[in-house]
Amino acid sequence: MTYESRDVINARDLHRGRPSRVPAALGLAGVAFLSTVAIGTTSAQTAPLPPSRVESTNWIVELSPKGTYQTGLPSHAILKVVPKNTHTINKDFPWVINLLNPPSDKVLYTKKSLTRADGVFEDTSATFKVGFVPGAVGKQTLLGSVNLQVCKTVDQKPVCSTNWVNVSLTVDIVPRVPRVNDENKPTP
Repeated sequence: MTYESRDVINARDLHRGRPSRVPAALGLAGVAFLSTVAIGTTSAQTAPLPPSRVESTNWIVELSPKGTYQTGLPSHAILKVVPKNTHTINKDFPWVINLLNPPSDKVLYTKKSLTRADGVFEDTSATFKVGFVPGAVGKQTLLGSVNLQVCKTVDQKPVCSTNWVNVSLTVDIVPRVPRVNDENKPTP
């Protein structure tokens, strides 16, 4: 009997038309998202992006725009986690939001990773500002992966649910509008 690594077994199974065991463990959406980000494929080759709003029975995660976005100006979007039913936000959990390079690479994040210290926490929500600087006119995509935890009390003990959630937001970037100082205004 010979020893075969998991990679060899998975490759052989795929070659024979059998499904790989990896997608079953991660989920097809997770594999597509991770392969898109890791490989840096072009938009013609990418899998569908995760939605800007993801909802479960215990929480809602949403990445939403804040105002208008102009090239070269510091901007931000809002990432918000809202618990549902009797759940509350675990303020003590080591929250992490990893911001991933979008395939277009035309967005520069002010921080690649956000932590609990970057958020505003209440029992009913956790809110983070996702800072970035748009680099080009047109539609640009923000990608993020959120590690969250919500809890509820069962028999006077906290029962918590921890999840990694992928979200994206496509925003319209407009050309930068030059500012005009009062001194430079033409006089009538």
